[in-house]
Amino acid sequence: MEYHKKADLKVECIASQEDLDFFGVTFDDILDRTPQGMHFLKKAKELCAMTQKVEWTNVAYTLNITMLPGSRVSFEFSECIADYIAGLKHSLVMADGETRGPIEEFIRTLEHSGEEDGRRLIAHFEQNVKDVKKEQETAKDENKH
Repeated sequence: MEYHKKADLKVECIASQEDLDFFGVTFDDILDRTPQGMHFLKKAKELCAMTQKVEWTNVAYTLNITMLPGSRVSFEFSECIADYIAGLKHSLVMADGETRGPIEEFIRTLEHSGEEDGRRLIAHFEQNVKDVKKEQETAKDENKH
C-alpha cells in the first residue's frame, strides 16, 4: 500500500487489488461494512498513522473512498474539521425537515469555531448521535418482545 500525508490529520492510503487480497477482503466488504471490511479499514488507518507519524484524535473522523485506474482504491482518512463540515453538508441532502435545521446550525457554529472549540463541539455531537442510536436500538429490542 502507498501512503501520502495530506495534512496533520489527513492521510491517503492507496491499495491495489493485491493489497486487498493480502488482507482477505473484497471491495464489497469495505462498502458493505462487513466485519472483514471494518477490520481492513481499522488496520489501514493504523498503518497510515504509523507510517506517516499521525496521532489520530478520534474526533471528526471522515473517510473518502475513491476508485482509481488500475484496480486501485484510494482511502483518505481525515480528522480535519473542514472535511467533517464538508461531510455534514453532503448529509444535508438526505436530511428530513426535522434534522435539516439543527444540522445547518451546527455547521454554521463549526465554521465560526476555532480548532479546540470545534473538536469539543464535534465530540459532544458524536456522543449525542451514539446515545440516540443506542436508545433507538433499545426501543427496537423492547418492541420485539
